[in-house]
Amino acid sequence: MKKRRTGPVSNIGGVSLLMTFIVLCLTVFAVLSLSDAVSEAHYVQKLAGAQDAAARASEEATRRLQEICMLLETDPGRLLQEKGLTVDCEGPGPVIAWDTPVDDSTMLHIELTLPEGTSLSSGRPVSGTPRITAWKKVPSADWTADHSVTLLQP
Repeated sequence: MKKRRTGPVSNIGGVSLLMTFIVLCLTVFAVLSLSDAVSEAHYVQKLAGAQDAAARASEEATRRLQEICMLLETDPGRLLQEKGLTVDCEGPGPVIAWDTPVDDSTMLHIELTLPEGTSLSSGRPVSGTPRITAWKKVPSADWTADHSVTLLQP
């Protein structure tokens, strides 16, 4: 007696299963590589933007430094009236400080120390070369730690 077949029989061999698994793995690795490349591109763009902002702030601070040096040579008394400048006459030489914004959370803080014995209120030009004693990025707002931990959501 003949055997009757009830339907089509498909024999999937080991090679076919292996090829399906390999194609699936390659697809997953391709998607992961693409995702990594996209996240790196976003990071590089963010880093480039931060460097551009820092360069613009440095250019602005350099321009302000040139203006201050010109005022020191011509009319140092006007420095006491300039907006945005902090003049500290304590210590051996006056210190002129100002902040230039870099971005929403960072400032560029610059301090210029004048030669010893310099008086800004005398109105005489400053003799000697001022020194840049600080040129650094600082946070624009005080940071406060948040130590609270939410264990259960209401």
